[in-house]
Amino acid sequence: MQWEGPNSRGDFVAIAEKDSRDDNYKEYAYTKFGSPAVFPAPGKVGDYELRYVHAGSGKVIGRADIKVTPVQATVQVPAAADVATPIEVQWTGPNYAGDYIAIAGPDQPAASYLFYTYTNKGSPLKLQMPSEPGSYEVRYIMGKSRELLAKSAIEIKGVGASVEPPPVADVATKIEVTWKGPANQPDYISIARPDQAPGEYLYYTRTNQGSPLKLQVPSEPGNYEVRYIIGQGNKLLAKAPIAVQAVSASVQTPAEAAAGSKIEVTWQGPANQPDYISIARPGQAPGEYLYYTRTNQGSPLKLQTPSEPGNYEVRYIVGQGNKLLAKAPIAVQAVSATLQAPAEAAAGSKIDVAWQGPANQPDYISIAKPGQKEGQYSYYTYTRQGSPLKLQLPSEPGTYEVRYILGNENKLLARTAITVQPVTASVSPPATAPANALFEVQWQGPGYPPDSITIAKPGMPDNRYIHYVYTRTGNPVKLKAPEEAGTYEVRYIMGQESRLLDRKTITVK
Repeated sequence: MQWEGPNSRGDFVAIAEKDSRDDNYKEYAYTKFGSPAVFPAPGKVGDYELRYVHAGSGKVIGRADIKVTPVQATVQVPAAADVATPIEVQWTGPNYAGDYIAIAGPDQPAASYLFYTYTNKGSPLKLQMPSEPGSYEVRYIMGKSRELLAKSAIEIKGVGASVEPPPVADVATKIEVTWKGPANQPDYISIARPDQAPGEYLYYTRTNQGSPLKLQVPSEPGNYEVRYIIGQGNKLLAKAPIAVQAVSASVQTPAEAAAGSKIEVTWQGPANQPDYISIARPGQAPGEYLYYTRTNQGSPLKLQTPSEPGNYEVRYIVGQGNKLLAKAPIAVQAVSATLQAPAEAAAGSKIDVAWQGPANQPDYISIAKPGQKEGQYSYYTYTRQGSPLKLQLPSEPGTYEVRYILGNENKLLARTAITVQPVTASVSPPATAPANALFEVQWQGPGYPPDSITIAKPGMPDNRYIHYVYTRTGNPVKLKAPEEAGTYEVRYIMGQESRLLDRKTITVK
């Protein structure tokens, strides 16, 4: 609508029913958005009034009559359609914001519906049909007023379906089901107990997987139903009985095994995809275990034993539902180990450690502080490196323990004390050096392969530098001076943990 007025702060124009109170209106728009103002007309035909409302006084300072006339709409639908299918609807109408095409029972109010699609989807649009057969109406509804503008009758017809599963199947297997039916997008084939409602199931597969399709069978024996379910509304179209029968299995294990070792288990059973052989304590539930191996690894398979000695069970478990099919006892025996290491050694060096022990694949020899937990360490070497093996020592002097650790669960089998002695070093650079030039540095120290001579600013952390050279390059080493003149430090850095052993000042000119 076009308007003229003071356009004061908060002024607005509105449409209201004829002869209604000045403060009662249907739609409005603020004048600050300019002229013409835009707002939707009321959803009902009749006589109305356009008003200019002055915000400061709350008074109507301008009026004009307007008649709201009917709008026309049409809907065109097929005379009949199958239950739960989407149909195409051709329509004409105002296509106001919020307008929609709906399907409803003939006796439902205009604003009620079973399914709807907004008209902003265009014409034709897709509209979902109900899952119950019967007589319905497809309607054009004005979103603003919920007024019915047009309607067309449609008959929803029932559809047939069939399912053909095998009469008998083993527990926890997957079966093939041949089916016929409407194959709507959400439809599915399910397996359920006979007393379960149509929308309830134990397992299902969507019909979009084709026919035949694979359907999971429960892990509990018994009588079940395979069903064709219309996904829209969970309506049962067809069913067929199936008897799920129990299966057997066996496991053969050694009577005893060393803690932390791997044993061979020979087994027989259904070998479904998620089935597994586990080792557990006798009191643990079927789905609980300490270690397991999938049956798809074949028979015999390797199974890890716990590091804690005791009595255990090796079990065949149906993975679908964690059902126990077979078990056999096994005694896990304690294992021991010994270590031979020097009583003391230089910080940052590598020592020879002779050992005896089970030498399982993940076992290792570690060095740790006496208070550290069994699985914690400063450095370690796997026992598969042989005996004796090389073990790195920390750069921090002190009392430590060399340990034999059963890698499976980090169980401590043996330990021996070792004293890590401090090491010293010295650097002898010249008092001055030209900027960006090489200069010689004499050094004394352990000379471990990762040790280095560095030049750094006095405030830099020990592991930071401007230039460096490894001590393994010789003695003296040639070190490059920084480009910028100033006071620097030449440092001996133990490469293991970047530990500073000595520093001297040098002036770069």
